[in-house]
Amino acid sequence: AKGHRYGVVGSNGSGKSTLMGRIASKDIAGFPEGLTLVHLSNEKILQGVDRSLTARDYVCSRGAALEEGSRTEALAAVGFSGELLEKPVRELSGGWQ
Repeated sequence: AKGHRYGVVGSNGSGKSTLMGRIASKDIAGFPEGLTLVHLSNEKILQGVDRSLTARDYVCSRGAALEEGSRTEALAAVGFSGELLEKPVRELSGGWQ
C-alpha cells in the first residue's frame, strides 16, 4: 500500500537475499508495476573486501580495537560459531556476510 514499508524476515540461509534480488530485478511474474524498491545487494556492501579471508580474519583486518578473545566473544554473542568464524566470507550466506 502507498506509503508503507515492508521487510523480509527469516533465518540465515533461507533465501531472503535471493528473493530481494529477484524482486529488485523484477524477475517475479505478476509483480506489481510502479512500486519503488530499494535493495542494497551483498555484492555492493562487500565491494573491495577480500572474500577469501575467514570471517575472523576479516574482523581482524578491519582494525577492531579488541583483543582476540574479546573479538571472538563479541562475534559469538551475535551468533558466530567457531565453524562460521573459520569459513571464508565468500561461503557465508548474505545475512552472515
